Amino acid sequence: MRNVKKPTYLTIQPIYKKIMRRRFVRSAIETKFRFMLKAHFTDDVITTFRQRYKTKRFMNILDGTTAWYLTPLYHCEAYFSDIKNDKSVLALDLGCGTASVCNWLRNNDYKWSYLGVDAAKEAGSFFETLDEAKFLSKYIQDLTKDDMPQKPDIIFAVNLFLFLEKINPVLENIHKISQSNAKLVIIDPIHSPLWNTDLKTYMRTHKKWIKILEHTGWHVEKNFVLSIDNILNKPVMLISQAFICSKKNPKKSTPAPQPHPFAD
Repeated sequence: MRNVKKPTYLTIQPIYKKIMRRRFVRSAIETKFRFMLKAHFTDDVITTFRQRYKTKRFMNILDGTTAWYLTPLYHCEAYFSDIKNDKSVLALDLGCGTASVCNWLRNNDYKWSYLGVDAAKEAGSFFETLDEAKFLSKYIQDLTKDDMPQKPDIIFAVNLFLFLEKINPVLENIHKISQSNAKLVIIDPIHSPLWNTDLKTYMRTHKKWIKILEHTGWHVEKNFVLSIDNILNKPVMLISQAFICSKKNPKKSTPAPQPHPFAD
């Protein structure tokens, strides 16, 4: 594994800090009671998304309408500055949900083509007012290059992999169907009381993530850790992590020496 720099620590925007502190404490209490009652995780993410879609309840702090978790994207812009206005670039958004990434790209004047993929077909309704944005209802595990107009240049996976137990095949497939110079942007929670919902989740540590990415053909160029606050230059209440990755250069095999044609 290549040497990876220590992560850059970020804090969420001030507007969310008070809300998140309150949510953090309340979730810790709820988790304690759930543990005492031996409650089981029963709802899957697709079912929950459909239930919230029917009731229009997308105002929870963890949902796309409060996109505090996109904070690391503002620190990724240096990697995209030279192609920001390139209309030939295709951004692939895996698990696009409520179109938060698409809206972020539009609000920050990115000119890219966009394709959002989500297993819940109801997610398509969030793209009805977004001109030229495309939506595909499909499980990301089954995604092929034939599902896309071209190989993607930038792939986003925001709050997605925590719902998948086996992610190596997905990462390998993304590697296979994307451009040779593609960038992969992952934002995923760090285990904390904030994320202990009724959904079954698979939290991974920062070191575990780096190991998985390197193993599946991705090199981590930059990594971030997001916290609710920062006290005395120390992050407090870690909640999320982000990675900007590029494809590893394939190792060149050394050709076997050939015998001289006139050798005995």
